[in-house]
Amino acid sequence: MAGSEDEPRQLPFGRLTEALASIETQYRTLVETASDAIITIDAELRVISWNPAAGRMFGHSPQEMIGQPMLMIMPKRFRKGFLAAMASLGTMLASSNVPSLDRPWAGTGLRKDG
Repeated sequence: MAGSEDEPRQLPFGRLTEALASIETQYRTLVETASDAIITIDAELRVISWNPAAGRMFGHSPQEMIGQPMLMIMPKRFRKGFLAAMASLGTMLASSNVPSLDRPWAGTGLRKDG
């Protein structure tokens, strides 16, 4: 039956595009103004985004870090454990047995100046 409550709501393409643009603006504002470092990495553990707080915390600009390995800011003594944790996460994602990722991760990092 058309229009029933069980059917997903369909938005016109223009409204969908506007909604997506609004969400993107909100996300960028949040990331750019956050007082905490927000760093995202890809499947190869390379940095794909680096906010201003990450720059202040680690001393690297986004231009220096985008495309670089995440391990660049990780002290050597923590790298083996980090790589093991990322491998484990990859296995969980592949099996759809995903843990809750709604908590921030805090760790020890390595500043550009040592």
